[in-house]
Amino acid sequence: MNLKEHEAYIVSVRILIHKRGASGDVLRTTPVLALFPDAAVDWLVDERNAPLLAGSSARVLTSPALFRSRVPYDLILSLEEGRRDLEEVYNAATWRQIIGTYVDKGGVVRYTQSSHTWFDMSLISIYGSKAANRLKFENRASFQQHLFGMFGRRFTGQPYHRVGPPSRSSGADDRYCILLADKAGPRWPNKEWGYFDECRRVLASRWQAAILQKQPSLLALAEEIGRYDLIIANDSLPMHIALGQGRMVCGLFTCTSPWEIHDYGRLRKIVSPKLRQFYYLPARSCEARTAIPLEAVISAVQTLMPRHTDQPSHNLCLSSAAVQMSA
Repeated sequence: MNLKEHEAYIVSVRILIHKRGASGDVLRTTPVLALFPDAAVDWLVDERNAPLLAGSSARVLTSPALFRSRVPYDLILSLEEGRRDLEEVYNAATWRQIIGTYVDKGGVVRYTQSSHTWFDMSLISIYGSKAANRLKFENRASFQQHLFGMFGRRFTGQPYHRVGPPSRSSGADDRYCILLADKAGPRWPNKEWGYFDECRRVLASRWQAAILQKQPSLLALAEEIGRYDLIIANDSLPMHIALGQGRMVCGLFTCTSPWEIHDYGRLRKIVSPKLRQFYYLPARSCEARTAIPLEAVISAVQTLMPRHTDQPSHNLCLSSAAVQMSA
């Protein structure tokens, strides 16, 4: 499909986006909605992730049974890789054009040429897992650059859909507030940096700092993140929510790609010196989780502090006890 044909589909009347999960991946896909200002967009998403799209320009669907009608979609943007998910959609919908993944007549999951730069690095890569991992490590384009490129368009910083408040409300304590989001999903356990407790203790001597507690819902999570000025997070949903809210973020990349995440001028990336060794390694490793030193995060936080702060300008002192990893 040439550029002119891509542009024609971008303004098509009916579009289906098939991106159900994971939560952070759903949120980082939302900038693509900027390409469809005049279209009727359906978005098929897991029910648990539906709150992330509330208030967006898309009509949120949690089941293919809720598709508008059997009238063909002008375009399906399919970003899921599971055969069962894909078959469920393509058995329920008709369409004129697909960008992304589909199931061929032999029951094999394939992807369109227009989306190859992204899926060549995936678990369904036509080159196999070893080459896909090499391509992924060598990749320096953000997910959004790949996503917009599927339509022949250039990503220019279009924002996430915002979930939660745009700015923090001042309370009784007007000290600079820092939230440490120490959890990540179970798929990549090495995402969870090992020094969050120690980091909070050091930061609390100068600023208001708290560990993110488990929240009852995604909206409650977004509201909690919205109470803070700076978020320190693993490569996880809180990082994406904070970026969507326009907050400053200190992102820790212990085993996943830092290059796929667009920084929006607000994300300070701290990358493990052992990233290649533990790149997307599924087995849990203490070495992977502690490769980023505590001092690197404290230093990054200090550089992100507002210039007008009236706090002392000297560096925070790290005691030997502070840098011991919690049991």
